[in-house]
Amino acid sequence: MPRFHGLTTPANGGKSEFHFGVRNIFDALKIAQAFPGRNKYPTLQPWSRSQIEKFVTALGKLEDTFGKLARTAELYDVARCRIVDLKGPTISVESLAATQQALRDIPLHLDCVLLYLRILADCLANLTSQLYPSDHVPFRSFRDQMKWFTRSRPEFDTQYAEMLRSHTNWFTTLAGDSKTDGLRDLIVHGMVRTELLFQAGTTPAENRVHSFLYGIAAPTVNTTRTLEASIQQIMTELCEFLDLYAIHFAAKVGAEMGCELLNWADPRSSLWFPIQGEYGAQWLFPSITTHDIAASS
Repeated sequence: MPRFHGLTTPANGGKSEFHFGVRNIFDALKIAQAFPGRNKYPTLQPWSRSQIEKFVTALGKLEDTFGKLARTAELYDVARCRIVDLKGPTISVESLAATQQALRDIPLHLDCVLLYLRILADCLANLTSQLYPSDHVPFRSFRDQMKWFTRSRPEFDTQYAEMLRSHTNWFTTLAGDSKTDGLRDLIVHGMVRTELLFQAGTTPAENRVHSFLYGIAAPTVNTTRTLEASIQQIMTELCEFLDLYAIHFAAKVGAEMGCELLNWADPRSSLWFPIQGEYGAQWLFPSITTHDIAASS
C-alpha cells in the first residue's frame, strides 16, 4: 500500500488529510528556483527564466488536472447518492427523475476520471524530464518517456528505469500496451459502452453501483471490463509508484541542493491539504495513516 500518497482518516475524528508527496518535491524546487532571493542552496544550479516558466507551467497543469480529477470523483459520488430504490409501491416523479439523471451522469464521470488520469501521467512525464540537465528526455508522453528509459537509454538513470519496468502495471491498465487496450483507449477508440447495475441502500451513502465496459474492443473480440474497481486499482498502484518516485527524486534534487529535501518521517513532508467534513472523492484514493508515513523512514 502507498505511504506518501493518499487520504488519512484520523481515528480520533480529527481532520482528514490528503498527501501527495511528489507535488511537494516539485513545489520545493519551484520555490528554490522561481522566487528571487529564495535560492539559499549554493550547490543548486540556477535555471534560466525560460526553464523556470516551463517548470511552473507544467506544475500548474499537474495541479489543475488533479483538481479536475478529484472534482469528477466528487460528482460521481453525488450522482451515486441520488439513486433511489425503484421497487417501492409508489415512486415520486422527482425520485425517478433523479435516479435517471444519476444513471446518465455516472458513465460520464467515470470516462472523465480515466481521461484525467491519462493527462496526469503525461504531466508527470513533463515534470520528470525537467529534473535532468539533459534536454534529450522525452517530455510529451509518459509512454514515450517510459520506452526511452527502459529500452533506449536505461543507463541514463538505472534506478528510475527499473521503477518504470517493474511498477507501471497501473499505466498498462489505464493506457494499454502492444498486446492489450487500456481502459482509456477502450472508451476513446473501442466500440464499447458503459453498462450499470445498481442497488439502492437504506441511506444514499450505502448506494452501490456496479459499472463495466461492454462491447467490441477489436474485430471479432468482445470485452467486458469492470470500471470502478479497476479505476481504484489504477489509483492505488499509481500511488505506490509515486512513493518510489518521490523517494528517488527527493534524494536526487536534495543532492543538487546540498540538503535533505524532505524528511519522510515527518507527515508534513507529504501533506498537500487538510479536508473539512465529508470528501466525496475519497472512493478514488487509497487510505494511508500518519503511522505508515513515519514508519517508512
